[in-house]
Amino acid sequence: MLERIKGTQTLEQLREALEPRLLEYTRPFIPPGAYYLKPGPERSQSGSHYTPCTLTEPIVRACLEPVPQRLARETGGAGPTLEQILSLKVSDPAMGSGAFLVEACRQLAQAAPERREFEWA
Repeated sequence: MLERIKGTQTLEQLREALEPRLLEYTRPFIPPGAYYLKPGPERSQSGSHYTPCTLTEPIVRACLEPVPQRLARETGGAGPTLEQILSLKVSDPAMGSGAFLVEACRQLAQAAPERREFEWA
């Protein structure tokens, strides 16, 4: 483990080197006698699968990449306005879990000039 850490040169490499160790400490603890849900084979047998961010992020980024640039041209190069971003309509005709739409919302929120932070109770 130490050799893997010493050989890293970027933050991404360091994260990958530490990931197996971090997983040991982040697994949830389920006390004896407690109820918990264990996924069965139904989802995979029915074709319902979870779509990870590692798949949705690059696909949505490639699709949305020209949008902020086009909006910036409409405002004279100042960048997209919040109103422009909020007026966009995004379609996912094959929407299952909504993973691609959620990723589109994430990326459009990052492009918004007036981002707000919310605290959840």
